Amino acid sequence: MAAHNRLADRNRWLAVAGGIAPVVAAVVVLPAVAPTLVRHPELSAELVTAYRAMVVLSQGSIWLLIAGTFGWLQRRSGVETTVSDSPQPNST
Repeated sequence: MAAHNRLADRNRWLAVAGGIAPVVAAVVVLPAVAPTLVRHPELSAELVTAYRAMVVLSQGSIWLLIAGTFGWLQRRSGVETTVSDSPQPNST
């Protein structure tokens, strides 16, 4: 998200690519390095790898859908988030 926020002012598609890059990296790297907890000798390694990749992609898709829906609802309601420069009171 930091890459997306930094690139949002320059180019929309560059910002989208910056936001998607960590997801794509996770899709490529995580299935390759994730250990299996249960071994099934009768299952092929290709099937296990495909299943892991499907799990990672489906989780990424769900979170992307949630984030997109949240952003759409926020824009639709007209709510703008602002950063306050005033210090917040301590709860001590």
